[in-house]
Amino acid sequence: MATVISSCRLVWRKTANGQVLHFDGKGHALATIEPDVKYAGMWRVHMPDGWVSDMARLEWAKEGAIRSVLFVLNRQQTRAPGSGLRETAPPQSPHTPVEENALKVRSREQANEYARRTSRGAAL
Repeated sequence: MATVISSCRLVWRKTANGQVLHFDGKGHALATIEPDVKYAGMWRVHMPDGWVSDMARLEWAKEGAIRSVLFVLNRQQTRAPGSGLRETAPPQSPHTPVEENALKVRSREQANEYARRTSRGAAL
């Protein structure tokens, strides 16, 4: 069973241009919050993968950063035989591959029919 990481183990440190979130107060930054350049008093969360949040007050930005980091750290993982740890597979569609293909073809045909009707209507 995997260990669940608590928010108590995440530590904020001030930097020259914002704050950085660390695991146990050491190691690389798990997330940073920086003030918005245009709006005073508003902050944005920056994740290591390049994702940047919408603007928020400082308290909300910190909470959002903590929740995002805990989600990543506590993601459920399973062990595949002989391959080490890997992420759990996404949920499968209730449709068979043949049904999936038929649905794609049907929606493509409907989209084409709609385009034909609307272009004819605009020309009349």
